[in-house]
Amino acid sequence: MSHSLTILAVNASESVFMSFVHPTFDQPEPFASTPIRRKRIWPWVVIPLGCFSVLLICCGGFTLIGVGVLSALKSSEPYRVGLERAQSNEQLKEALGEPIDASFSVQGSINLKNNDGEADITFPVSGPKGAGQVHVQGTKTNGVWSYEEISVTLEDGATVIDLSDGPLAVPK
Repeated sequence: MSHSLTILAVNASESVFMSFVHPTFDQPEPFASTPIRRKRIWPWVVIPLGCFSVLLICCGGFTLIGVGVLSALKSSEPYRVGLERAQSNEQLKEALGEPIDASFSVQGSINLKNNDGEADITFPVSGPKGAGQVHVQGTKTNGVWSYEEISVTLEDGATVIDLSDGPLAVPK
């Protein structure tokens, strides 16, 4: 039940319309619109969003670092030489089938200083018939890579195929 009173006052210069409404108990004010409630809500919204943002930034940063390291290893000459040798070796083609593809991961390290360095990396390859691990170990001297070992160990762990046939020194 609502009561209201309307008064129209007329003045010589302006007219004023005034309305008085008595509050009713049928429609209470929303609780969230009060200033006290708004002050209590903000920490429960801001703190979790801030924590989530920090977590997202950290995870994104670590992901970018990981992708950068993997792409640097995969674009290196020892990786490319190992993969090319694996894909062109007839004995490995017979064991794994064709095509021979490398997976996403690369393990190991490549250390370079000016025109010198060393590499010791391992990466998985697979074909329709099976899979294996390519191992490349080499040294770079005056800009030229020479490889001590390029081999593939098949899934059974006992079969090792030497990929170092032909010249191992690769000019830059």
